[in-house]
Amino acid sequence: MYAKILGDPEPLRAVIDKTKEWNIQSKVDIQLIANDFFLITFTSASDYSRVIKEGPWMVNGKYLVLVPWKSSFNPIRAKLEEVDVWVHLLGLPIEFWSRDDLEIILRDVSKVLKQIIPHCLSSSLYKS
Repeated sequence: MYAKILGDPEPLRAVIDKTKEWNIQSKVDIQLIANDFFLITFTSASDYSRVIKEGPWMVNGKYLVLVPWKSSFNPIRAKLEEVDVWVHLLGLPIEFWSRDDLEIILRDVSKVLKQIIPHCLSSSLYKS
């Protein structure tokens, strides 16, 4: 996979330190390549899948965008024009939890891709 930090670049060491939170069971290799992109190579497919699925990941308060590898990827020309972001709306009253309300609240940020309801709430409290 390749990765990039949104905002000012961070040193390679900061990204390597982040991998400790990933609880990797096998070897992972991280290299800084052109245009502040990182090349991240896993020896275990299960580690790779878990890291991709368990995000979002932050490095020093900045979003670390992880993108599955494409053979056509060229870090010199690559641009991150669109990324999925995790938006946590603390204290949002339950009456605004419908998908329609969330889309209105977040319309200036992005479209809503996925909505996660806190585990502590029963499904009977949620109405779409």
